[in-house]
Amino acid sequence: ANVLTLSLGASTENTDGSDALSQYADLAVDQGKILTIAAGNSGPNASTINCPGCAHKIISVGATYKQSYSGSVSWSSGCTDVSPAQDQVTCFSSRGPTADTRTLPDIVAPGALITSAKNTGGFVDKGCTSMSTPIVAGLAALMLQARNMTPEEAKALLMNTAIDLGTAGKDNVYGAGRANASKVFDEINNTARASITSASRIHNIFVPSGS
Repeated sequence: ANVLTLSLGASTENTDGSDALSQYADLAVDQGKILTIAAGNSGPNASTINCPGCAHKIISVGATYKQSYSGSVSWSSGCTDVSPAQDQVTCFSSRGPTADTRTLPDIVAPGALITSAKNTGGFVDKGCTSMSTPIVAGLAALMLQARNMTPEEAKALLMNTAIDLGTAGKDNVYGAGRANASKVFDEINNTARASITSASRIHNIFVPSGS
């Protein structure tokens, strides 16, 4: 497998990425695997990121609404969103910072309400970071079909092309923003791991005044 996704997590005070599962997740990234992991459903308070969503090298994913809803939307975690708007972060989506002061999640994706198959037959609408995380995993798989890249390149591309929401820049609620597949594929061939120390890769570009 080139892409692994984990929709699981445990709430703990030790969110510095030193727990066993987070370390194993980072080791998998070192082996060239892209890992998307649910941030957790322990929001809306700060410092509620779950493990192994607090690992250092993985892609930690929070949840937003896929569309606007009228009225109140209540969750089993005990929080309620009143008339949530499209792309608004869900109240249950876990927030950073981590115990070692890192800003997480890395990115958010639609996680409410997502229609999914039931194991007993039929379908059900669910809301959780377990729903948003495989969406990012699927996007990562499509990215690898388009161009071979390292986990670091894939993570950077996902974050750099995300729609920035909330506080400008990466923050502890929306991360870098909501995943933006269209922008990913606009930019995918312009993102490459390389060095510009070689003289053959250094170019002088003249920009006329007023341009």
